[in-house]
Amino acid sequence: MTRVNSIQFSVDNPTIYTDQAREKAMADAKDTATQLAKLSGVTLGKPISISESNTSMPQTVPVYAKGVANSVASTPLARGKWILHSQFR
Repeated sequence: MTRVNSIQFSVDNPTIYTDQAREKAMADAKDTATQLAKLSGVTLGKPISISESNTSMPQTVPVYAKGVANSVASTPLARGKWILHSQFR
């Protein structure tokens, strides 16, 4: 029996995707802050503090072999997604 655990995939230049996630997170944060300010009857000023918390998590897809003979000959890998999260406070 052959067993493989903890396969990890990455991209060549994660900075491109991290920058895109960061830009979207900032735009979303500004939209939310603008709406909250409007609802509370105040004007939105400049940020006082910005802290960033980001994570990158590959979305794993379980792959099961149909039998021992098939798993030895070939083990297919399913296509997955790479999810980047960027959060500002």
